[in-house]
Amino acid sequence: MRQLPRKPFLLFVSILVLVTFAVIASLCIVCSPASQLTVKAPSTTPIDSMIFASAEISPWKADSVAYYQGTALYNGIDGGAGQYLDQGLIETAIQTLVNNASPSNDSLNCKAYIMDFGTSANATNMFDTVMSKAVDKKTFTSFPSTIAGFDDSPLVGIIAYAHFDRFFFQMDLEGYSDKTKAINDADKFLTILKSKT
Repeated sequence: MRQLPRKPFLLFVSILVLVTFAVIASLCIVCSPASQLTVKAPSTTPIDSMIFASAEISPWKADSVAYYQGTALYNGIDGGAGQYLDQGLIETAIQTLVNNASPSNDSLNCKAYIMDFGTSANATNMFDTVMSKAVDKKTFTSFPSTIAGFDDSPLVGIIAYAHFDRFFFQMDLEGYSDKTKAINDADKFLTILKSKT
């Protein structure tokens, strides 16, 4: 009986083991829940370039940032994530900004929702949708009403909205005894975001 050469046989077994491993790894990824697949986007992702740095928003401080891809946004927003996903949302960064050094002794907070919709048209549609639902719709003096606006209905702040290029932004500013300061802060934040697009 003739023996098979050992090197080709070992090569065949090695390839078979690698292919089997690749198939099993692929199945594990596909079968994992979305929350386990949500990881911070690599630094080359465009959304990272929109994140605030403390130096650019002084006296505010950039606090925590959480990243959500696609349907994982349901883990970051209690209800309401569907309205963003319906408009083509790809990725979201939710960043908390704080200002405990306010001259009026207000403890000011801003939750910034930085959302990549993939196209300018999708971001525009998202902006139009939220502005049409605003209870007390107002505009900023430094931006056209088709680009940015805010809902003035919250008691101690505002909710600002804007879209630049493929990005949509929502900023929930809270803790203000003077809403004019909330409007000025939102305008400052949106100006910074505009310069990054």
